[in-house]
Amino acid sequence: MRNTKMGSRGLASLTALIAMLTLAACGGGSDAADGSTKMTIVSLPGEVYVLEEVALDQGFYEDNGLDVELIAPQNGASGARQLLLGGSVQGWPGNPATVMQDSAKNFDVALVAMIKDWIPFQLQVRADSDLADVEGDYLDKIRALKGKVIGLTGLGSLPQQIVETALGEAGLTPSDVTFVGVGLDQAGIASLQNDRIDAYFTFSYLSADAVQSQADAVKYLGLADADAPPTMQTFSTWTLAASGDFAEKEPQAVEGWAAAIREAYEWTKTNPEKAAQIVADKNFKGENVEELTEWIQMLTSGEQSPDLTVDPETLQSEIDALRGAGALPPEDTGLLYEDLVPEFARQ
Repeated sequence: MRNTKMGSRGLASLTALIAMLTLAACGGGSDAADGSTKMTIVSLPGEVYVLEEVALDQGFYEDNGLDVELIAPQNGASGARQLLLGGSVQGWPGNPATVMQDSAKNFDVALVAMIKDWIPFQLQVRADSDLADVEGDYLDKIRALKGKVIGLTGLGSLPQQIVETALGEAGLTPSDVTFVGVGLDQAGIASLQNDRIDAYFTFSYLSADAVQSQADAVKYLGLADADAPPTMQTFSTWTLAASGDFAEKEPQAVEGWAAAIREAYEWTKTNPEKAAQIVADKNFKGENVEELTEWIQMLTSGEQSPDLTVDPETLQSEIDALRGAGALPPEDTGLLYEDLVPEFARQ
């Protein structure tokens, strides 16, 4: 007799499906009463999504002809991916690796802007662990992970692909470590405290700070930091990824999205404390402003391409890195710069 009891994974999938159907009823691209174009965009809590929050708060979306709703899927990036594929959201800011994998499977994607050195991917370890005492350079620390258990938000995710790419850079293979999907920060903190894992993957300064303070952990390695191999540094890239179908039907909307984020970037760089307050008020009951200000200043300190256009060399470097890790097919189908990037966003 078949077991019909629904486990947590099945319940999560059902929840995501219900969310997709609910949001699909609203959709995107239809004109609002004032003539603007409706667009639903993913924005998760944390400083890396500051530009989305600033653009909404300061009216930059509205100034560029958009009526934007920001949503935060409960299951994070995996939920965002499902919603983009299902057409319930039209924009997903983040590293382009996941959407490029979908593009290789014939899902049309448009990358309409790029910000370099944006996502602080890190590994956190217990301060009293043997890993905390490891000395040496980037590759030495990757090699020291052999035989260790690494906690991720989910298996098969971008974090796993990033770690697997780093292992390859150090002459190791994915089988040299054990990956465990433990969930978001609080689950990762508990797993470190209970010695279930040796290291936990974080993707924002806010996440890293929470793990370090609550699990008595320390930063072990910045996976895309300046001392990382060039192949790894590409993973810190942030892009605005739009559904290719939406971009084709509403080209002025995705161009307006890119313009709004450009304005938000310049405003945030000039007003980091005000930007931090916007994020704090939206996500953290007005708290953590001082820390958020510091992190936002770090994010906006890098040199960017004019108008945040998509750098072909940076994009190709990440494609090559993903191919080297076996995360993308070797052929170029759906992964050419001209296929992924609309003309207005090209260099």
